[in-house]
Amino acid sequence: MKHLLMTTALAAAFATPVWANDSEIEQIGADNSAEVTQNAGAGGTSDILQTGDGDAATVMQSDTLSGGTDTNRANIRQLGGSGVQTAAVTQDHDGTGSANIANVLQDSIEGGNTIEVDQNGAANLAEAQQGPGEAENCTLVFGCSSVTPLGITNSSSDIFQSGSANTAITKQIVGSNGGDNNHASITQDGSDNQGTVAQGTGILNAVGFVSPSISNPASNDNDNSAWIDQSGLANIANIGQGRELGSASSTQSGEDNKSTITQSGGSVLLSVGNSANVTQSGERNTSVVEQTSADGDLPETPAGTTANVSQTGSDNGSTVRQLPLGGHFASVTQNGELLSSLVEQDGLLNSATVTQELNNQTSEVLQLGTSGTAAILNTANVSQTHTANNLSQVTQAGTGNSTTVMQ
Repeated sequence: MKHLLMTTALAAAFATPVWANDSEIEQIGADNSAEVTQNAGAGGTSDILQTGDGDAATVMQSDTLSGGTDTNRANIRQLGGSGVQTAAVTQDHDGTGSANIANVLQDSIEGGNTIEVDQNGAANLAEAQQGPGEAENCTLVFGCSSVTPLGITNSSSDIFQSGSANTAITKQIVGSNGGDNNHASITQDGSDNQGTVAQGTGILNAVGFVSPSISNPASNDNDNSAWIDQSGLANIANIGQGRELGSASSTQSGEDNKSTITQSGGSVLLSVGNSANVTQSGERNTSVVEQTSADGDLPETPAGTTANVSQTGSDNGSTVRQLPLGGHFASVTQNGELLSSLVEQDGLLNSATVTQELNNQTSEVLQLGTSGTAAILNTANVSQTHTANNLSQVTQAGTGNSTTVMQ
């Protein structure tokens, strides 16, 4: 077992300049361990490369000197090995410049890998990738995996950011063997936050950034979970998941929040049992949930896809699309001022429930069905509740339709 501990502490004294800390570590072999601590400087840079089995890396950076204007940078690459890989980055910036940048890449395919990033300051950037993906398309700024795309299982990535103008990106990308039981979370506190999680195969370009495209999605990419929790102003949350039994959750509190969840089975295989949950509180909230599969979402066990959206505050907007075939269920609850909701469902066991409170409510439920193709067993319940400027439109096509609208 190789263990490397490096501590750097450069402090300014009297009229001496403010220094920056730099560290570079490269380890090969088995059971590598590296720890780097950088503090009391104007900014730290740490690069760790581990190519072996059972890697562990920890970076702690703090910028406590007054007038510090440089950036803390931590790059961890754990490549080409097997066994459990662990990486932890803690960054604290008290200066006036842009704050923390953390990049972590793990490509072990044996599973159980963990990433944790904790950042405090302004203009934080955290990017974590687990799984090889497709090396030729990798966009990580510090390099990409060199191994053949296979898959990851039982891995987790957790990013915590406090401050303003934070960006967090987590990619758990699987290749030809798929990936099961992976977890990703992003927690952001402040203003102008952006959080993005991409898991699995099929739809990694659907969340607004360049990601590896996988032309032959895996069949066993199941039970992945992702959640984003944001508090503050002008928050943006994007979650994209491919394949089956995915769980996605977005929670936002504050103003001008935007949430997008995309769950897809891709172009080859079915998407079964995906669920999406959105909770927004505050003003000017917008939520979009899309659950799609080119080959349909057949009502197996567990059946279909579910989407739940809850919005409290003013100027809310919600869109839910569940296409094409599937055992779909959608529930939208909105509370207060200028409410609007659109639900689109197509094929088989459709059900939609929309509840809106007072003021200018608008609800439109379309349970679709194309010409010659029935939507089948449709049910829509809309309650917008008693008085104010209500408008509701429900369109259903074919077999077992039931509509209840209360205004």
